[in-house]
Amino acid sequence: RDRNGLPVPHAEAVRRSEDEEVATVDTLGIVTSRKAGSTEIRLELEGSAATDSIVVTVPPEPVELALPSFPETFVAGAPQELQVAIVDGSGHPVAAAQHKVSVGIGENPASGRLFGVRTANAVEGVATFPDLFVDKVGRGYTLVAWIEGFGEVESPVFDVSAGEPAALRFVDWSGKPGVSNE
Repeated sequence: RDRNGLPVPHAEAVRRSEDEEVATVDTLGIVTSRKAGSTEIRLELEGSAATDSIVVTVPPEPVELALPSFPETFVAGAPQELQVAIVDGSGHPVAAAQHKVSVGIGENPASGRLFGVRTANAVEGVATFPDLFVDKVGRGYTLVAWIEGFGEVESPVFDVSAGEPAALRFVDWSGKPGVSNE
């Protein structure tokens, strides 16, 4: 259309990508991503000075899952925050990644159970699990994090300790019923 909104007779629209390694555009204007990066998609009307363009950014594809930091010891029954990052080939979080990430127990030497939020959506490439804990004391546990159909990462080996006692009580073990010294 011309500047008055009228169709321009016999004018053909030409669409092109400045970098076809990043994205291509077909004759219908459908853009197809090819690899991470940014490129300008241009629309030009043959025989006219009319042009338009838009910059298209293709985010990097997630390459793997990573655990940015991981504790060596957990306390049985005590919630602890854990983060799982969706990273690119350079190990940087993929900011556009919003995948659903799940966690579970990998190595389980004491038949413990994992409690807390076990599935979380990534925000800017990082899924946060605010309250994970294992219920049984043991040495040599691992956790596994995964994205359905994508891949998984296993944590370093960690131990689950008993933690500090919550209270002390003295109990009369003499066998007399109903006698205790609390």
